[in-house]
Amino acid sequence: MTPVSESYAGALFGAAESLGLVQTVADELRAVNDLLKQCGEYFKNPRVPAEEKAALLREHLADKVDPLTLEFTTLMLQRQYFKHLPAAVERFRRKSEQYSGAVTVSLRIPYEPDSETLEQLRGRLAAAGLIPAASAEKAKFQVSLDEKIIGGFIARSGGYQIDASLNTMLIKLRHQERYGAQ
Repeated sequence: MTPVSESYAGALFGAAESLGLVQTVADELRAVNDLLKQCGEYFKNPRVPAEEKAALLREHLADKVDPLTLEFTTLMLQRQYFKHLPAAVERFRRKSEQYSGAVTVSLRIPYEPDSETLEQLRGRLAAAGLIPAASAEKAKFQVSLDEKIIGGFIARSGGYQIDASLNTMLIKLRHQERYGAQ
């Protein structure tokens, strides 16, 4: 099951990306999150109706943030997911860093790759979702040679990993032979 913060951050990121507002929204969300930390007790108070809280947010943020950021914040408040806002902001921040080109891929490979091989890997990693397609060209590789990998590669970025090493493929094949295809 997908956490609430991840669902909301993903939806917001998609909207911000389509409007060309990824960096703007990322900056505004940090500021909104800081403001809400200062007024946290008010927004956590169950006796204050959600509409009253939303009206207060709209009043204070309307001229300071993009309407997308404001609507996202009030939507989370109205749906009583406000406690998930800090996690959603963090997830959005990570996505925006990858989107902006700050992607670094830790790559373990058994040989020194040439530029053509790295370009093929960029495409493969973007297709697999490890690198956002928009920033695949800007992705930087930290290549480390690993003689234990006899073929293929292991790539890590942003907490995700693709293990396309020959060793792992052989282990999966042995597992399928022993226990049948699952």
